[in-house]
This record gives sequence, structure tokens and C-alpha cells, in this order.
Amino acid sequence: ILSLSDDPTAVPIDLSTYVNNDTNELSDITLNATTIELTNPAAGATGVDLNLTFATDAELATGGGNNLATNNLTQIAGTNRSYDINNGNLSFIGTGNVGIGINPVEKLHVDGNILATGTITPDYVFQMYFEGQSKLKPGYKMLSLKEVEKFSSIHKHLPGVPSAKEIQNNGGILINRATEINLEKIEELFLHTIEQEKKIEQLKSENTKLTNELNVLKSDIQTIKALLAKKEE
Repeated sequence: ILSLSDDPTAVPIDLSTYVNNDTNELSDITLNATTIELTNPAAGATGVDLNLTFATDAELATGGGNNLATNNLTQIAGTNRSYDINNGNLSFIGTGNVGIGINPVEKLHVDGNILATGTITPDYVFQMYFEGQSKLKPGYKMLSLKEVEKFSSIHKHLPGVPSAKEIQNNGGILINRATEINLEKIEELFLHTIEQEKKIEQLKSENTKLTNELNVLKSDIQTIKALLAKKEE
């Protein structure tokens, strides 16, 4: 399956429909402007638009500004249905692996940083805790540890975290959303730890106070004993 369109409504392409059954390779690849056309004459398949635009990458853009140079798309030697764009910048392997900047050994293999949008940094955790309100997420509520224990004992997962069944039903989990959830839980954990540290310091202070009072009582008792002993003499 191949989808490189920035159009969210675009339908991914099943490359298997363009494979020649005799050679087990793609029968034909034609690149025109921002379009890759895959055609298998034997199967009578028609071209499919991918709307590829690489104008921001000088190595991939030709004089027109929106063209993918055909000499940058090559079949990887010794493989079937495996193709390389611009010497490893983007690779499609016949096993179904996709690599960016590297020859992939997993379904998605990236050599470098990944920038994802669509989620927010959960500053709302601290905003709600310290200020009592948050414009980022007005409905957010940090649960107490007792509430977390009660919820997790019933549902077998943390509040705000999708269950295994939900992930299965949804066909997976959004990586950037998962990162946001994880960071939210880390921030909550820090706040719970800060609260516990404050309670520990308070207990230490109270313990020191009680110890001092106990020492004073001990001293008073010794004084009383000494006076009683002197009176008996």
C-alpha cells in the first residue's frame, strides 16, 4: 500500500495490483509533474495520481519546481518491488517496509527526527494545578491517587489512557497523541510526588516539634525527681 498525498481524502494505492505476475515487479512507472502513474498493461490498470510535491527539496525538484526527477527513482538492486528515491531519502521495500533516510528493516524506519503536529503539550496539567484553570484544556481534571487507584482497579488502565480494546477497535494508536498522554501522566506523577514531598517535610517538622516537647518533658521529670529526692532528705 502506498500513499504519499497531502490530501486527507486520497485513497492509498495497493501496489500489488500493478505487479507483473511473471516478473514479480512493477510493470511501469511514469512520472509527470507532481504525479506518479503506475500502469500494468497486462492487467489493464490505469494511472493513479499521488500529487507528489517536492519543491522545497532542491535535490528532488526539477526546473519546474514541482517535478520529481525520474532519475531519482531507481529500483534497489537484487530486490523485487523495492524502489529508492534520491539515494535512500525515501525507500519502498517489497516486504512492505518504508524507510526515510535509511534502508528500512521495520514497517516504518526513520533516520532522523520526526516532527508531528495535531496535539498540544500538556501544560494544562500545571495550569490547572497552580492556577485553577486552563485555556488549553478547560475540562481537564487531575485525579487524586485514591481516584486513580479506584479507576484502574475497575478498568485495568489509567484514566485518560485508551484501553487495549479501544486501541484494537481503532486499528492502532496515534503516536503524537500517545506522546501527549504519556507526558500528561508524567506531569501528574511529578505533581503527586511534589505533594508527597510536602507531606513528608510536614511530618518531619511535626516529628521534630514532638521530639523537642518530649525532651522538655523528660527534663521536667528529671527536675521533679531531683526536687522530690531532696525533699525526702
